[in-house]
Amino acid sequence: MDESHFKSTVDMLSSLASIVAISTVLYAWWKNNRPGVKIKSLIIHRLENQTRLYLRLANEKTYPIFIENFTCYEKLAYQTTILESGSPSTWPVLHQDLKFYTHTAKTELPEMGEVNIPIFLDKDLRHLKYLYFCFSTSHGQIAYKFKKIKFFTDYAVIFSSPIETE
Repeated sequence: MDESHFKSTVDMLSSLASIVAISTVLYAWWKNNRPGVKIKSLIIHRLENQTRLYLRLANEKTYPIFIENFTCYEKLAYQTTILESGSPSTWPVLHQDLKFYTHTAKTELPEMGEVNIPIFLDKDLRHLKYLYFCFSTSHGQIAYKFKKIKFFTDYAVIFSSPIETE
């Protein structure tokens, strides 16, 4: 093997090692800066006069996270103000009139684990396409817009086990 071929092989391998090192650091930074609480699923079950929500939260960190409280909102409100330059500025806000549930019990999410939170309401939520959640955790505030809502009217579908009747 001649010297130029050996040098180009070493250059290629060192470049590949640099790319792997940089991508590893970027992935670790990205994974560390993501919020630890993730909404895995939201199931809404409507009975005759009561709505039950089953909220499944997951902890994606390697240490426990405590949820101090969280609030559910039906939709965003928009606030408009006039800037000093005279042009209007609009931004979304979570208005207190649009919230329909506040969970105040402190909940612990175990490391890399999941927690199911049942919520019982008297309001019909079948018309909603998405919900907004605002979590106050041991790591700060986290806000989510959740779209993958599942609506069911049968317990057998919710718990994935058939109901035996005799």
